[in-house]
Amino acid sequence: MWKDGSLEMEKNKKVMDVAGGRDKQHGNIGFWKRHNGINQQFDLIYADDMPEVPRKGELNEDFGLFV
Repeated sequence: MWKDGSLEMEKNKKVMDVAGGRDKQHGNIGFWKRHNGINQQFDLIYADDMPEVPRKGELNEDFGLFV
């Protein structure tokens, strides 16, 4: 169940969690008790709605830098 930016398991009320308690890319994902930390907050983006990633030489508008 998707609830308040967290993916919660119905059976035991644990939520999806990035290991180590940090907000980082490529971290291991597991399920842990809810503590509302940033490592338990996710944005769900459907593949069809995913914006294209800037290619080499293009401007990355999120960071204001060229790739």
